Amino acid sequence: MKFKLKERMAQNRQIAYTAIGVSLSILLLSFSYVLPFSSIIMMIFVPILSCLIVFNTNWKYQLMYLGIISLVCFIDIQEGFFYLLPNTIIGLFYGNLIKKKISIDMLFLLTVILSTFLNSISYFPIKLFFKVDMIDVYRLIFKMDRSEFVNIYPVFCYFISMIETFFLILISEEELKRRKNKKYELKKALKGCTYGDVNDKKYVKELIFDLLAKEYGVTETNISKAIPFDIPSLLTAQDKFDILIYAYKKEFGYEALTEMIKKYDLAELKFLEGETKPSYVITEDEISEIYEKENISLSFADKLAVVVQRIYQHYKGYSSIDEVRDMNIDGVSGRSIWTSRELFKSGCTN
Repeated sequence: MKFKLKERMAQNRQIAYTAIGVSLSILLLSFSYVLPFSSIIMMIFVPILSCLIVFNTNWKYQLMYLGIISLVCFIDIQEGFFYLLPNTIIGLFYGNLIKKKISIDMLFLLTVILSTFLNSISYFPIKLFFKVDMIDVYRLIFKMDRSEFVNIYPVFCYFISMIETFFLILISEEELKRRKNKKYELKKALKGCTYGDVNDKKYVKELIFDLLAKEYGVTETNISKAIPFDIPSLLTAQDKFDILIYAYKKEFGYEALTEMIKKYDLAELKFLEGETKPSYVITEDEISEIYEKENISLSFADKLAVVVQRIYQHYKGYSSIDEVRDMNIDGVSGRSIWTSRELFKSGCTN
């Protein structure tokens, strides 16, 4: 079930990237109606856009993207089939070469060859089917005679291809560097939070927050499937304690637990059923009573933050005492939670 959910989320993410790519391609194509030299904009940005599609989708969605772009080209036949489609192919080709970890020299050479080839041969089908002579289009831009421009047209295509590939490599390298840095930061944070680094813990939790909100589709309507925020009777002592600590932490920071203990006189020795010696504990009954008195109102972001903390403390943290451990207290006793005996065992020693 979890695998199917993860697979469905991955598909949704790839569909979203494909849709965004198509939308931006249509936007770039529409510039041809309002901006002079819009073709230059497409030659620079369309390959980059297609390259990013490759980084975030598999080959099936890349083919889907290419097919849709082919249909989009009919919006403006001249700009579409001479600029949008070839540059989309170039970007997809380049992105897949990067995935195969080809050397930068070979990457540049192969991309320039493909770009020159596509830019050159696209002249013939456009002239044959759409009666548009791209040589005339370019010679008028550069104010040259046709006979002169025909001779330099292959060189012109090669020169354009080199410039296009240069920008593609320049910008895509920045994207790759950003991804590598992000991967390194995540790896470092995952290691650091294991040893209790508060900043690394914050970084990992922010990542989990973004994943739940943006990729796993957690919303106001379905978040209660994780923790029943809207039905207090279904909340466990752990749920209530997590919500209380979150609310207090927003106001008091790492003094949250201390403030709650002071406010409700929780630092008292208690005799528990089955034990002969008193101890410093906070029971389930006390947590429930405090929760009712506080009457906490949570926004969606607050609820998601509580869920994130719950995920984190089971994944990388210190289970039920994870947040307590970060508080400014003298120590935490190593007791567990005995719900059957109505004991919320997160004891604090002073």
